[in-house]
Amino acid sequence: MSPLVLGVLLFALPLLSLHSAHFSFEHGPSGERLARHLAPRAEEIYADLARALEVTPAGRITVRVAATRTELAAMEPHPQPAWAQATAWPQRRLIVIRAWGDLRPEETLAHEVCHVLLEESLHGRPVPAWLAEGLAMHYSGEWDLQRWVRLSRALLTGGALPLAQLTGGFPRDPDQARLAYAESDSLIDYIRTRWGEAALAQLTRSLAAGKGSEAALEIATGLTTAELERDWLADLKRRLSWTPILAGSGLLWAAASVLAVLAWRRRRKAARRRLSEWAMEEKAAELRQESLDQEGHGQKGQGQDGPQG
Repeated sequence: MSPLVLGVLLFALPLLSLHSAHFSFEHGPSGERLARHLAPRAEEIYADLARALEVTPAGRITVRVAATRTELAAMEPHPQPAWAQATAWPQRRLIVIRAWGDLRPEETLAHEVCHVLLEESLHGRPVPAWLAEGLAMHYSGEWDLQRWVRLSRALLTGGALPLAQLTGGFPRDPDQARLAYAESDSLIDYIRTRWGEAALAQLTRSLAAGKGSEAALEIATGLTTAELERDWLADLKRRLSWTPILAGSGLLWAAASVLAVLAWRRRRKAARRRLSEWAMEEKAAELRQESLDQEGHGQKGQGQDGPQG
């Protein structure tokens, strides 16, 4: 179906809208439930991500909720792989999300919002797909056991994808695409575990300042992309070295599951610490402002109530 026909179809749909400070949700009658579920949470997601990425975006982000495949085809500017639960079109400030098959739609929305804000903070400069997707998964707080199991199996069977293949985009094959996401997620988590949350902040800050991805990684980690890939894979293989004979067996799933849960617990702890630090910073700012307001009020009162000449 041509883009023109899809555009006509989109405008023919009985779209409804929900608006907030930074979002406009567009949906048909069947997508209203998900739209109303996400709309009040979107502002919290926006605030957390804007703070993490140190960006102050302008304008609303449009979120289209597709309840059917017909609506999805009409809402997406271009057809996307069938396995994609949602897509972001940062230059259009547009997100299209499916209203079916997603048990954690808040994480999905956060992932796509992160893409929009990251693109805005980088002023459209290109970054490797694995880096953009890895950061989006990290900052959206996603956790998927199957990704870690898939990654563990690929490493134990020699099927991991080189990062060089994940620079311009991800494979369209569903299994290869899921492996690409797992690798990207794992690598960003490795950076955070080894160098700390500050390294990820420095990485995005350097990218926003105009540094290329290679230079930004060196500033944040001291390693080139090739060196980082080497150390990350060595670390994963070392952690899995005690289970090579289990490849292909049910025990591999159990071993990989343990590693995945441990990684998730580390990430959740780091996220909670980050939110706590932000809350403390905001509270301190509020106290400073209250102090300034009280001082100003006191000075104003002295001027009005003091002796007159």
